[in-house]
Amino acid sequence: MRRNVIHDVHHPRGVEEGIPIAIYVDDEADWVTIQENVIYANQHPLGGSDPRRVHVIYNYWDDETPVWYDPIGPITVEKSIDLAPDRAREACVDDPACTVILDRAGLEPRYRPTLAP
Repeated sequence: MRRNVIHDVHHPRGVEEGIPIAIYVDDEADWVTIQENVIYANQHPLGGSDPRRVHVIYNYWDDETPVWYDPIGPITVEKSIDLAPDRAREACVDDPACTVILDRAGLEPRYRPTLAP
């Protein structure tokens, strides 16, 4: 999973109602790489259930605390960049590499017309 922007993932009834996770690695997912994403203002940035091999690298985020349920294999987190929680998007805009991810996230240009009314 590369070059996405994920923000404002919260349970509508508050923190005590379930655990919304911005990037969720599902049951026994294997050989997953989560790279060069911008992740901010979420209830939980990253997590999953029973993941096997997960590599998290070069992400921008305001919270590096994952929620893993019974990981089966190694999970490595390295070389990610912390964004100030109170101004994460603004901090991203101040970083040229982060800004590139913000600008390019979403549908590829050739598919964007499908969203037009």
